Amino acid sequence: MHYKTLLLTTLLICCVVIGCTVTPKEAEAPSSPAAQKNSSVCFHKAQFHACTPVDSTGYLQKVDNFMIIFDPSASMTEPATAPLDCMSCHTRFQDNEFAEKHAVSHGSKKSQSSGLKNLFSSSHSKNVTRQDLLNSCSECHQKDLSSKLEFARNLAVCFNQTIPDFDYSCELKTFGYPVYTQIGNRPAPYDRKKLGHKIRSLYEADGASPLWVTLRASGKDWQSYSRKLAVFIISDGMGMGKKEILEAEQLSLHYGENICIYTIQIGHDPQGEKTLKEIAAQGACGSFIQGSRLADEDEMKNYIRTIFLEQAPPPPPPVKDSDNDGVADEQDDCPDTEPGVAVDENGCWKLSVIADLLFDFDKYVLRPEGEKELDKVVALMKKHASLHLHVSGHTDNYGSEEYNTTLSKNRTLAGVDYLKKEGIPAERISSSWHAASVPVATNETAEGRQLNRRLEFTFTQVKENK
Repeated sequence: MHYKTLLLTTLLICCVVIGCTVTPKEAEAPSSPAAQKNSSVCFHKAQFHACTPVDSTGYLQKVDNFMIIFDPSASMTEPATAPLDCMSCHTRFQDNEFAEKHAVSHGSKKSQSSGLKNLFSSSHSKNVTRQDLLNSCSECHQKDLSSKLEFARNLAVCFNQTIPDFDYSCELKTFGYPVYTQIGNRPAPYDRKKLGHKIRSLYEADGASPLWVTLRASGKDWQSYSRKLAVFIISDGMGMGKKEILEAEQLSLHYGENICIYTIQIGHDPQGEKTLKEIAAQGACGSFIQGSRLADEDEMKNYIRTIFLEQAPPPPPPVKDSDNDGVADEQDDCPDTEPGVAVDENGCWKLSVIADLLFDFDKYVLRPEGEKELDKVVALMKKHASLHLHVSGHTDNYGSEEYNTTLSKNRTLAGVDYLKKEGIPAERISSSWHAASVPVATNETAEGRQLNRRLEFTFTQVKENK
């Protein structure tokens, strides 16, 4: 029992120091292909190269501008370590058989595998010490260690590859090596390929961590931008303190509701975490997250989606238009118009008949062809007893205004009289005449003048008083 406790404790320490991940599913099936492939892949070696833009279907753009502040200070040369919550990944190692299979299957060298296997098989040997196990575990995984700078750079590359395809203005800044470096002179339109190249060029780390200088400069860079700005700080948080927090607060005071600050910690320095959390808290919105969480593809996509996108509002309910006349039922005074007829803004019938079809030139006595046209109006009025009709007469601009007024009046009354003669009650008809004052086309052409010589029939649905 003592040996199992020691073994479990040691492997948990290995997990923290080295960051090797084994999922619960793989732990239960150590001999499966997935387990053989993935159980020795350290979190430092996450498959960042496979990152793709997050699907924005059903979402709207929430961020207009963004800036990445990257930390290449001296502390970023330290080894990256796994988070404490990785300790749970090796719980199955208390099973000697599983631990042995893992050691044999995933040892980097046969001699190391054999050596570790021998340690495991000596389950009751008093000569197996905690340090023996730790050394063996570290030796096995040493090849998978990476610096915080390398991990941060890979994470930033994946971040860039996961951003959804919208138009942004963006900027990349660094601090640390040299003391203050600005990559990119000014915010510029986002170009995924160019930004990726700049991020991959961050391969050296040295110097102090003057994040406050970068934050102060950032406030000047974005002065002419008035829309939403997201600031991403990728850092271990080490060597920082009140200055950085105060500069973040100043940014927030300047930009108000338009700035959100997001901090991504590389490594797990407790004081660094505290500082980065306080920096993020200065923005109108923002958050802190451990960079190790973003090594998971789904976590990265969820992170990007939450920050860059917002759920699109549901589409409006379909407009009900029972008679398909283009006017919604709730605004349609005539919801049962015949298919294909012209309607006005209230959804009621609107008929315009060229006067030349109704009357001889300069006359106001209806022609037989004109009576046939008016019979259509009669049929409509008889079919829909609730309709009221207004008849209006119009002319072109040839002749005097007095003459045209008289002509438009006589033609209007001729049409009204015919409707009455055919049985349409007088109280359902009104009329007006306008000479050439309401043209529907130019009077400069023969075609236009013909359109202006017309009778218009406008129908209105009369609702019964209740």
